[in-house]
Amino acid sequence: MTSGSYDPHCTVGTGIDDEVTRLEAQAALTAEAEFAVMERIGLPGRLLVEIGSGSGAFLTRLADRFPEHDVQGVEIRPDLLDHARERGCRVLQGDAYALPLPADSCGTVVLRFVLQHLADPRAAVREAARVLQPGGRLIVIDVDGGMWGCVTPTFPEFMDIYTRFAAVQAQDGGDRLVGRKASGWLRDSGLTQVRTEVYSVTNENRPIDDFEIHVGPSRLAPLLARNELGIRGLARATQAWERLRSDPAAWIMLLGIIATGVTPIGTASRDTWEGD
Repeated sequence: MTSGSYDPHCTVGTGIDDEVTRLEAQAALTAEAEFAVMERIGLPGRLLVEIGSGSGAFLTRLADRFPEHDVQGVEIRPDLLDHARERGCRVLQGDAYALPLPADSCGTVVLRFVLQHLADPRAAVREAARVLQPGGRLIVIDVDGGMWGCVTPTFPEFMDIYTRFAAVQAQDGGDRLVGRKASGWLRDSGLTQVRTEVYSVTNENRPIDDFEIHVGPSRLAPLLARNELGIRGLARATQAWERLRSDPAAWIMLLGIIATGVTPIGTASRDTWEGD
C-alpha cells in the first residue's frame, strides 16, 4: 500500500523472495487462529476481499477455508501481485486509499496487517467501508506493540531492539499501536456492532522455530539497513534467540487483535465521504 512503512524488499533478508517466504510462514503460523474468530463472527455476502493481499499467502488460505465465498485480493505492488497470481489467486491491482471496486459491492472486507503500515489508516478504513454492502462486515486484523505477547525466559536484548524496531516503523509513517485504535476508526466510518477480539498462538502446539519470523534475528534487517542496529547488536539478538529456542522451558505467546464492524442496513451508497 502507498504512503507507509512497508517495503517488501528490505523487511527481512536480502529481497523480495525472502519476504515472500516470511509472509508464507506468518500465514501458516496464525491463519487458523484468525479463521476461528472469523467463523465465530460470520462472513456475510458472497464477495470476500482482502485488501493488501501481498503474495497471496493468506488469500490462498482464505479461499481454501471459505469455498462458499468469491475470494479476491487487492494489492498495489506489482512484484507481490505477480507472486499471488502465479499461485492462482484472483487479485486486482489497486490502492487501499482508492479501491478498484464499486460502492456497496463486497460482503466482507479484510485488512490484515495493513493499517500498521499506512500513513493514513483512517482513510483506508473509510475506503473499505465504502465498498461494503449494507450488512457487510469489515475485519481488521493487526497488532498492538504494547500487548504483542509474552516470552519466557525474557532477555533485555529483545525489549531494547524491538522498541527500536517500532520507532523505525513510526519514522516511516507506520504505527504498531493500531490494535487499540482500530475500533474507533471503524465507528468513525459509520460502522455499527463494532467490537474487538483477541487471538493467541503459542508454542504449546507449534514448534518454537515457527516463531522466529516474529521474534528472531531475521526480522531485524530494517534496523541494520538504517544503521539503527550494529553487528554487535545483531549478535546479541541472535544469541538471545538461540538461548530461547534451546531452553526446554521456553514459552512464547503472540497476540493478535481483530476489530470488526458492520455496515448498517439501509445505508445509502458511500461513493464519497466528504460532507457526510
